[in-house]
Amino acid sequence: GHCAAIEKKSSPGPAHRRPCRLVRSSRRAKHAARARRGEQHAKMAGDYEGQPWFDRGATRVSAEQKLRAAPKGHFIVRPSSKPGCLALSVKDQTGVIHAVMTHSALGWQVNLGDTVSSKFPTVLQLLQSLQPYLQFPAGQGGGGGGDDE
Repeated sequence: GHCAAIEKKSSPGPAHRRPCRLVRSSRRAKHAARARRGEQHAKMAGDYEGQPWFDRGATRVSAEQKLRAAPKGHFIVRPSSKPGCLALSVKDQTGVIHAVMTHSALGWQVNLGDTVSSKFPTVLQLLQSLQPYLQFPAGQGGGGGGDDE
């Protein structure tokens, strides 16, 4: 009764068998640790921290206000309301659009309208892949972008 229900909830699903409990639990522990890390903004691959296009304090509304008068292609990356995600706000020809950027073990990707991007190891590489749709601030564009001066 009760114990069986708890057992069922903790198993990943009927498709998975348990050939070796020890290996499975250690793999599961690594996966759980990776998932926990992914949910903490500060501990995610923070190549976007300190970039001129990242605004930790921005909201959907404040991003729209900042970008309304900006030229087409200007953008802001900000924390998303979805845990562990970022949001990309971009000025395009119709106004300001917002897209969710998700992170997994395979990297970062963005869902822009009906389009899902490839996965990239860093936020910067993902954004660079979206050029010329995105316009980087002067001097921040296609280069490696590792210099902090």
